[in-house]
Amino acid sequence: MGRLRRQKGDVVQYSQPYPGTRRPRARRFRPGWGPTLAVLLLLPLLVGLGLWQLGRAEEKRQLLAGYEARRQADPVSVLDLERQPDPAFMRVRLQGRFDAQHSLLLDNRIRNGRPGVELLQPFYDPASGLWVLVNRGWLPWPDRRTPPTFDTPAA
Repeated sequence: MGRLRRQKGDVVQYSQPYPGTRRPRARRFRPGWGPTLAVLLLLPLLVGLGLWQLGRAEEKRQLLAGYEARRQADPVSVLDLERQPDPAFMRVRLQGRFDAQHSLLLDNRIRNGRPGVELLQPFYDPASGLWVLVNRGWLPWPDRRTPPTFDTPAA
């Protein structure tokens, strides 16, 4: 506490600011060697990982754009498909028949909160001699005691 000085009668004036009103000393940020070293080592690594993620995102955008372009393209024949270096997501034109005797039901497929199955059927293309497994879509299966019914298109 400061010293009291008397002036002009009863007026009291302090030589220092009133206790409790002092300005706090300015604190300086002084991290130790450990945190400084950790930041210096990890910062380039984290920046590099961020740039890597941006590169991967661009690769994925290009990949998905390529798949979408293939999905929108006209269908190709099976013989043309065999000559493609990367046939993923290409539409194919087939002529043949489904084999209803060897149909598969892929269970536990929920759609809009309803239980169902995916219908998978083998398809034979006599022109190429290939058998292709075709996902014909989702079927509702409300009563688990009886299998779902489906129609197979005739050849």
